[in-house]
Amino acid sequence: MMWINKQALMACLLVTACIAGNAKADVPFASAVDAAVRNYNRATAKVATGGAPGAAAMAKLKAAGIEHLVDFRTEGEGIAETKAAAEAAGLSYSSLPLGRGRPGQALVEDFAEIMQQHQEDDVYLFCASGNRAGTVWAYYRKQQGVPVEIAIEEGRAAGMAASREAWLKQ
Repeated sequence: MMWINKQALMACLLVTACIAGNAKADVPFASAVDAAVRNYNRATAKVATGGAPGAAAMAKLKAAGIEHLVDFRTEGEGIAETKAAAEAAGLSYSSLPLGRGRPGQALVEDFAEIMQQHQEDDVYLFCASGNRAGTVWAYYRKQQGVPVEIAIEEGRAAGMAASREAWLKQ
């Protein structure tokens, strides 16, 4: 009887080790990416936000476990160069251009689709400073049914400027 218990224990340890070995790490906290990524914020265990990463920051994000980038900057803000640098670093990349206005329903729906496609990936959302990234994050969370006040708090934590809060209340 004792032998069976040891065998069962060994099987449980083996399964646990396999699961832990295959588990993906969460997106890092800011201390792990340092100043290489401007205005870096950890929105959730799978999502980080911030400013546009330069070529050197791409390697830092990749090393930290980020797998997919979502860029909210417009064409005139250097998205072609950023896409090339991301792909060179082994990161996948999506662009959802958003100017200075509020995000429309179509953009939020496109973002939701990207998040669904990358639900198992660690994702970095960014714009020039993190403001648009935080704003889209708040709209997305509101669309998911999160109460407006909580979506606003999450948006603020993700980089949204206070001037954009009223948009979410409409």
